[in-house]
Amino acid sequence: MTATAAMLLMAGIGLATLAVMVWVVVAGFSGVGILLLLLLGVVYLAGAWGLHKNDSWGWGAGIFGSVLFWLFGPWISIFTLIFAGFAVVVCLLLILSREHFGMVRYNPEIEAQQKAALRLARTQNPEGLHCPHCGSTQLWISADGSAYCENCRTGTIALLPAAEPS
Repeated sequence: MTATAAMLLMAGIGLATLAVMVWVVVAGFSGVGILLLLLLGVVYLAGAWGLHKNDSWGWGAGIFGSVLFWLFGPWISIFTLIFAGFAVVVCLLLILSREHFGMVRYNPEIEAQQKAALRLARTQNPEGLHCPHCGSTQLWISADGSAYCENCRTGTIALLPAAEPS
């Protein structure tokens, strides 16, 4: 929901920025402001497209565009100053939706503990089965009898005997 709101707001601001650029060109002005308006509008429209496609680069483009609006917006025109205010809202919406796009750093210690617990659970070998390739007992055994050896990194299709039909 927040990502969709950010996407729509970014698309609106991007289009409005391009409209201001066209107005500035028609009014006869020239200079770096026109290029900055074009850059700001294109970055926000590209970011909105990325969010629409559910790509994480759209999130980054939205944050980057917001920073550009904060840096250059107040110096171009009164309209871009207003858009810089909206860029604050876009940035807040993107920060609230950052977990959806994978922009959250997880605690590496907790991740390592979870991986170790998963490895311990998967490599339990109560039957003491050995890998037919290297003889190791460090096997990831699945319910269908197939296994993966952590030692030699090979898979075995049928390590356990097939269950007899009843």
